[in-house]
Amino acid sequence: MGLKTSLISGLIAAFTLSACSTPQERCVTGASEELRRLERLIAETETDLARGYTIEQELRPGFELEFCHDVNGNFRWCNRHVTRVSEKEVAIDPAAEQRKLDALNARRDALLPGYGDELARCKAEHSES
Repeated sequence: MGLKTSLISGLIAAFTLSACSTPQERCVTGASEELRRLERLIAETETDLARGYTIEQELRPGFELEFCHDVNGNFRWCNRHVTRVSEKEVAIDPAAEQRKLDALNARRDALLPGYGDELARCKAEHSES
């Protein structure tokens, strides 16, 4: 339930922020979306390389016992389906990860000149007084 609650809270916060933002801020956010994604992937890959392994999340279905009411209002034991998230360490190929990092950096470097143009377009289209 904690993972679901945090996901819902994050979505609500994102919708609230986007509803309160100006058209120019929404334009800039859209223009920077791929760069932000690349920066996150670059940081993750650098961390994995420095650590020597990656951490993957694994979903594990299961059941928990709890009290529930039957149709007559009587208490009884019920199985409730739950999904747990566990993390496991997975070995990486450092050479492959370095190639991936180089490709991500090259992609980011290719996007940067166009990003300046997009910011200028956002400012021109949505100039605020």
